[in-house]
Amino acid sequence: MKSVPRYSQRGYELVQTRDAVIMMLNWGHVYRVIPLDNRPYPSDAVRTWMGSARGHFEGDTLVIETTNMNGKMWLDSGGNFIGRNAKVTERIRLVSSNDLDYQATIDDPGTLTQPWTLTSTRSKNWAL
Repeated sequence: MKSVPRYSQRGYELVQTRDAVIMMLNWGHVYRVIPLDNRPYPSDAVRTWMGSARGHFEGDTLVIETTNMNGKMWLDSGGNFIGRNAKVTERIRLVSSNDLDYQATIDDPGTLTQPWTLTSTRSKNWAL
């Protein structure tokens, strides 16, 4: 599974089915399956490295909310991390046939003094 968010220059493939969005990293057999069917999150006792993601659409924007992380995941090669009570909200919107707008907000009061947001426009020539 892929951590959230995690930058990669190797690229991603996004596949949408009726009930889920699958994000596949073009390296290391890494993937995420994001249910779109309004299923509830697992109980707070269930904690995983990548957390539990749930997605929905707001107009033409895919919104992915991830919780239930175990607090052991790092965000980058510098060792920056988020805690077990973090919530990550990602927003992905197709802006042209070649470009995606990507935004991720990390809300983690136990680790960060305020929510932190990163934004990027990604071309098919780059990676999400």
